[in-house]
Amino acid sequence: MIRIGDFARLARISVRALRHYEAKGLLAPAHVDDRSRYRYYDLQQLAVLERLLLLKDLGLPLGAIRSLLSVSPQEFRLAIERHRSLLRRQLDEHRAMLARVDALDEWLNDDGEKVSGAVVRTKSYPSLRALCARATVAPGSDAITQLFEETEKRARRVRADQAPLLLLHGTPQTARSLAVEVCVPVTGGCRLRNVREIEEEPLAASITYRGPYTNINDVYRRMRSWLSRQKLALAKRPMREIYHRFGADQVGYRLPAHRVAASPQGYVTELAIPISRRSP
Repeated sequence: MIRIGDFARLARISVRALRHYEAKGLLAPAHVDDRSRYRYYDLQQLAVLERLLLLKDLGLPLGAIRSLLSVSPQEFRLAIERHRSLLRRQLDEHRAMLARVDALDEWLNDDGEKVSGAVVRTKSYPSLRALCARATVAPGSDAITQLFEETEKRARRVRADQAPLLLLHGTPQTARSLAVEVCVPVTGGCRLRNVREIEEEPLAASITYRGPYTNINDVYRRMRSWLSRQKLALAKRPMREIYHRFGADQVGYRLPAHRVAASPQGYVTELAIPISRRSP
């Protein structure tokens, strides 16, 4: 047997590391002198230490390494295969993350003054109980505003303090007319006609920006370009415009002050484009 310092030099590691492995239950000394407390290692333990260091270099956590120091060759091979699969999944995740970073960089470089500081991210949306009204309108027309005003007035006694939203059953920047659905959140006890549960949105590309609606089509265009660069597929579910702060006439109804903006510069709007979890 040899002393701990000599064993450490033989393995090209520090005495501190050997003590750490002992404390973690990975490699105990072959003998500890009762009087001096000197630690001694058997040269046969060098093979165990080499396996330990190899697994550590491969990125396995110490807890997993502990169980692999004395297994059969077949069990060891299976464990390495499992770790290889894990590393491949992590590599795919990091590649996807790098693609998102690249897309963000391109987005910021092309930001200009239109939606300064706003970025795209993916998120989900829970279901929502709302009083709804459907219509077919020309993009950018006042018909949507009028529909919201009428629906807000109908919901005035059962209005929930949540952001209203617009469901779009088409592509805003290309369609000559749009099938839209105005949705005003209401309380659970509301019994008005045309109240329904807006289904949850499991995954969407989302951007929240401050300012007027005049640049909304440009934002949609840039969001679709962002999705294309990341090879994300659009899903056949309605797009959403969620109005966190907005302008309102409030004739015949009243909204919480924090929902109403004095001017378009104070509007806060969230756009959501549904996407699939996998590319087509």
